[in-house]
Amino acid sequence: MQVLLYLLVFIFGFYTYKTFFVYRIASASLFMLRVAQKTSLLMLLKAIEHHSYARTFCISQLEKNNATKNNIDSFKIYMNNDVELLKATAIRDINKSVPSYFSHAIEFDDWESAMAFLNKNKEFVNLLNGEKAND
Repeated sequence: MQVLLYLLVFIFGFYTYKTFFVYRIASASLFMLRVAQKTSLLMLLKAIEHHSYARTFCISQLEKNNATKNNIDSFKIYMNNDVELLKATAIRDINKSVPSYFSHAIEFDDWESAMAFLNKNKEFVNLLNGEKAND
């Protein structure tokens, strides 16, 4: 009878361990997914910032070389379309890489909601920028 009790306690302990192990691993995986999303968005934001600097420089060079107003406006439209396409495809690709069993963890699906997601996680952004967390 004691052997049966030991066997049942062992089986109960084994399945309890498996349950909590899976829960802990899922929690860690979700944490890594969120960090990857935040990092990807920050890299995208930095790329758009550098793109904006390049755009401003190119416009000043066009003005310096006496380009027509029509050429400058066409360049601005082209660059704005390029940035909008970059935003849309980057957000789509970030979300496409999320496994289906974590689809509930997707918190953004467009640029505005992605920026709200980053704004909600300001502590992480400040940490990556080298700023100290507020106590």
